Order: sequence, then C-alpha cells, then structure tokens
Amino acid sequence: MNGAVMTIARYQAREAVKRELRSQGIKLQQVEASEISRAAIQYVDDHPEIIAFATARYWDCVKRGVIKLPRNRRKPSQ
Repeated sequence: MNGAVMTIARYQAREAVKRELRSQGIKLQQVEASEISRAAIQYVDDHPEIIAFATARYWDCVKRGVIKLPRNRRKPSQ
C-alpha cells in the first residue's frame, strides 16, 4: 500500500467522522482538527474496508490520468 492510498483512506475517514459529528448536532467549529484526525485514524483501524475502497479509487484516478504513478528512481552510482 502506498502513501496515496492512505491519504485517500484518511480523507474518506475524516469525511465520515465529520458526517457523524454533524448528525449528532455538533458543529465542526467546536471540535479541534486534531481530534477529528485522531478519530479518522481510529476509523481507518476499525473499518479496514476503507483501504480497499481507497485502493480502488487510487487506481481509478491513475487510469483517468488524475494521479501519475510514482517513478522508479535509480540509485546513484557509487
């Protein structure tokens, strides 16, 4: 799993946490951003299916040309 997949997964988790807070009647301005981030990390841990969703989304973005595949860099000659 690469960093882009985890970025997408954490983004989706943060959005899910925000939706949950709003549904409880809590305004997002009343919650620290770090608390939302911690809850999102916990959400990813509790819902491993979000990784599969993020992986599929990543490859879809690669196919559409939105995200480029990382280059394979050569080691410098010694």
